[in-house]
Amino acid sequence: GVTPDSLVGLCMERSLDMVAGMMGTLQAGGAYLPLDPTYADDRLSYILQDSQAAVVLIQEKFREKVGSLLAGDAELLAVDTQWTEIRESVSALAARGIELRPDVTPRNLSHVLYTASSAGKPKGVLVEHGALVTRINWMQRCHPLNENDVVLLNATDGPDVSMWQLFWPLM
Repeated sequence: GVTPDSLVGLCMERSLDMVAGMMGTLQAGGAYLPLDPTYADDRLSYILQDSQAAVVLIQEKFREKVGSLLAGDAELLAVDTQWTEIRESVSALAARGIELRPDVTPRNLSHVLYTASSAGKPKGVLVEHGALVTRINWMQRCHPLNENDVVLLNATDGPDVSMWQLFWPLM
């Protein structure tokens, strides 16, 4: 059910599951919404309500925390314990000839970042695929990475800098 510009929350610790969730969201055409599991409940609740994310990917250990904060009929999916269900869903789509979204354009959202709340309620910043790709291509032209390089992911998964720290090496 993920379509271009739909938001998919991702509440996980840094892990391969987190990267798989981000990449799967983008492949499906959705926009990744980072939800740091260390956020206070009121911040998480506000972001979930404000963003109206219809799907939230979690690690099982965060089910109780995030589940109690979800808006309406949002779907909660634990990527570390529900791989069989995920695999069956993908297989069923493939059997019907449904592929991952080829219709995403540079103007569609890639991710949404919520600002710090020091000046009131956090605000969602919408970032398009074109902006992310332009930034990563610029970085690669100016500071080319190769297979011998290592990039430290030292930013939390909320700030914009974390997006290029993650996607640049994956490029």
